[in-house]
Amino acid sequence: MERVVLPNRRAAILPHGDLVGAHVGECDVRLHEALLEHDVVVRVGRDIEVVVRAQDLGLALAMVPLVLVVMNVVYTAVAYPAGVAADRGYRKALLVWGLLALIGADLLLAQSASLGLFFAALVLWGLHMGLTQGLLSTLVADAAPEQLRGTAFGVFHCASGAALLAASVIAGWLWQTQGAQWTFYAAATFSAFALVGLLSVRAKAATE
Repeated sequence: MERVVLPNRRAAILPHGDLVGAHVGECDVRLHEALLEHDVVVRVGRDIEVVVRAQDLGLALAMVPLVLVVMNVVYTAVAYPAGVAADRGYRKALLVWGLLALIGADLLLAQSASLGLFFAALVLWGLHMGLTQGLLSTLVADAAPEQLRGTAFGVFHCASGAALLAASVIAGWLWQTQGAQWTFYAAATFSAFALVGLLSVRAKAATE
């Protein structure tokens, strides 16, 4: 029998080499949060839908790269302070605010009748990315035992890819059958479910 110290500072007695069942307590919560917020709860409406939405609103083809520039400038500006906040223990708050920013962006994209509202939505979208994208990898690394981190990241990205495929199918179907607005309304709805799930997971963990 080998005594293994897990990342949440609890110890578990496991048979030698058997680490598959080592996700307990806080580790489970952190991994659940990362998967839930990222792509296991499907986020409909990826970057390509945003670009197409810009063209629907009359943005000239030559100006389309500006869409990605605005999102990434905001993302870049927010990512570093968000990382500092995560290191200081504000991870739950970052996830919550990131999801709220995403919900706001999706609602603005659904309701946009002008390029002004559209670019306001881009700022919120970039804010969401800056608050959450680096944090997701941190949560996976925290949740997984050191000997299984490679496997954990593999599972995480596999789930992300499967969810992205599902999201793309749903978004394309909604866009074709219901129009652009309902694609982003659906995205906001999925994000709201993710937010409720995140809060419920944390509340359950706090009572145990």
